[in-house]
Order: sequence, then structure tokens, then C-alpha cells
Amino acid sequence: MLSVSVRALPAELPKSGLVGKAVAVIDVLRATTVMATAMHNGARTIYARAEIEEARRLKNDLGPNALLCGERNGGRIEGFDLGNSPYEFEKQVVEGKEIIMCTTNGTRAVEAALSAEVLLAMSFVNLSSASKMLLETGLPVELLCAGTNGRFSLDDALCAGMAIAWLSKHTAVETDDLGQLLLNMALQEGAIGQKLQRCSHKLFLEASGYERDVAYCLTPDSTEAVPIMTSKGYFTS
Repeated sequence: MLSVSVRALPAELPKSGLVGKAVAVIDVLRATTVMATAMHNGARTIYARAEIEEARRLKNDLGPNALLCGERNGGRIEGFDLGNSPYEFEKQVVEGKEIIMCTTNGTRAVEAALSAEVLLAMSFVNLSSASKMLLETGLPVELLCAGTNGRFSLDDALCAGMAIAWLSKHTAVETDDLGQLLLNMALQEGAIGQKLQRCSHKLFLEASGYERDVAYCLTPDSTEAVPIMTSKGYFTS
């Protein structure tokens, strides 16, 4: 029986840490979608940093081959090479590059989960491949939703529910109360966009001119790339 827990926010992670757990960080709009896209398009490594100054220091250490990427309030951080739109991470831009990401929610969630035995980045775009990787670890699973500015975010939660649905098709799953609720939501009829029609972060991004990004982020299984954390402190695939 596979144990699957859902954490609505990083603050809900157990104080005892995540040793012996396989953790998927989920920030659909948009950090983990961007990570999967960057890996799909040939990025060599992705470093996640919570704070802007930490990201700038790492850029100085890594040198000119590294791209400094990220956002605050949805927009590109001043002086950074790229923002947080998946369309910026095209093959000709990121292939062979080291990526340093600093976002409002997603990279903070990554840093909160660094004690996990296995840590990967999940979103709708790599849902099946990431779920398969979780299953193959043989470890208890934690689905960590990044949330939005410290609050519950429906887009991440639905992705977690869909991951539980995928896992349930391939093995016997035991999940917690939130997991059961999200699984029921995932199994309801309707497309992802319909279920997230009134999702507050989705509406914010669309109102900020990122409608194309949102549509991309809500497309399931457009890549098999799964960023996975290495012992050296960066994601690779």
C-alpha cells in the first residue's frame, strides 16, 4: 500500500523532516512548469533559491553560462536574464545552460523540502512522468503544494489530486483527508481549465497579461521531463 500525503502549504511539512520520503513540489503557475519546460529544452541544471540576493550570489559563483531567472508579483526581477514564463525558456535560450530560479512561491517550497530522500518538480505538463517516478521510488509520497503568498492555491491542489488519481490506477493507495478530497475533485468530469475557472492565482496571471502562460501550464503531459534534485543541490533530469 502506497502512502500518499498532501501538504497544502510548505508550512505544513512535518517538523521531523522528510527523510525516507519521496516529495513532489507542485507550483503549477508557474515555477515547476517552467522547470520541466527548461529541462525538456535542454537546460543542464536548475538551482532553486528563495531569496533574490542568494540567487545573485550564486550567479557570481557559477559565471556567465548561468542564467538568472525569476519573478516577484508575476513580473521579471530587475536585472535578471529571464522571468517566469515557460515561453522564455526556449531551446535556443536554455540548452546546455545552468539555470538559477528565484520565484515567489515555488523555489521557497523547494528549499523547504530539501531533506527529502527524493525530491522532484511536478506540474500538469509532466504529471504522468512525475507520478511514475514517485511510484518507482518505492517510498512514501508527499505532494507539496507551493501555494500563493502563503495561502492555499487550487491549481496546485488539483494537480496533487490528479497525481493521486494516476497513482491509484497503478497501485493501491492510502491517502489523507485532503488527498481524498482532491482525488474526488480530480475524478469529476470536466477539463482542468473548467475546474480552475475561478482559481484566484489563475485569474491574477490572466489579468496581468499571462493568458498564454496559463493555457500552457494547464496542458497535461506535454513533456516527459522530470526535474529531480541531486545530492549536489540542483535539479537535473
